[in-house]
Amino acid sequence: MGQEMYEAQARAALREQDASGFSFEDVVVRSVRSHEPGDLRLPSGLLARAPQSLQHAVTHVAYPPHDLAHRWNVRLPAARRDIVTIHDAAPLRYDDEGEVPPGLHALSQQSIGAICPSEFAAREAQEVLGVRRTWVAPAGVERRFFDAAPASAEVLQQLGIDAPYVLHAQGATRRKNLLALAGAWPAVHAEHPDLLLVLTGPPDDRRTALFADLPGTRLVGRVESDQMPSLVAGALAVVIPSTYEGFGLPVLEAMAAGTPTVVANAASLPEVAGDAARLVEPHADSVAAGLLDVLSDSAAAAELKRRGLLRAATFTWAATAQAHLRAYREALES
Repeated sequence: MGQEMYEAQARAALREQDASGFSFEDVVVRSVRSHEPGDLRLPSGLLARAPQSLQHAVTHVAYPPHDLAHRWNVRLPAARRDIVTIHDAAPLRYDDEGEVPPGLHALSQQSIGAICPSEFAAREAQEVLGVRRTWVAPAGVERRFFDAAPASAEVLQQLGIDAPYVLHAQGATRRKNLLALAGAWPAVHAEHPDLLLVLTGPPDDRRTALFADLPGTRLVGRVESDQMPSLVAGALAVVIPSTYEGFGLPVLEAMAAGTPTVVANAASLPEVAGDAARLVEPHADSVAAGLLDVLSDSAAAAELKRRGLLRAATFTWAATAQAHLRAYREALES
């Protein structure tokens, strides 16, 4: 979902920029097996395994005439002259992050280069996938997080939240490091028995096994997108213990909402958080200590809020679009 949102917001921002010298044509490419609407259907799996010359012949005919193609998804067949967006290499690092696309390395290496959301993701693209050149275009944050008021009593009641809370709003795969969070929470709950740990996300056996019977926790399920800013704004803290993220948008959203954030010092997260979050090592004792510091020290929490708001304001979708335009110009000149 984060990658889809990045694409949608970046493309919308590109349409609003002064992009003199460029004309754009969007094409939605789907697999022949997909039931989703699209402009063009290609046998993506077969093409990924095909020789490069055949791929280029197919895309030369199928893609609209262009000087440069931008593949927003590395799974799409490569054009003869293109760049690609690569968010991370999670499927190659973790065996529960979905199937590795056929020909992933070849599809990455055939491009002039890759646009990545962080310096960490750019290094991953080069070191793990062999990409020749990278450009960094960090994500922006939606205005609605800056303007968010804490969730109303009615919304909290609907979600089953009946006490002040700490929020975790991410997935349940191994890199999200829920095991460390589950190990940390009893120590936090012992010091703050009036607090809840609220976890959002669709039902997942891994999350349920760790937290369903843990005192002081609430599994609230999937939360509607329009409710998330207020839920983030109403939390006493947001905790993000992930061991691997290509960017870490929840960090940015929490800072924009003025919520103190406890973040693992891993992968791209310190790059996004800067000095505006409490950085911890991604294991239970350190996560617990970080949460206890933020929850027990109101002055420290207020300072994190101040820094977070300032830092979040520097991440805009307009800047993301400008970074894309620079990448397009440099790719065309190469």
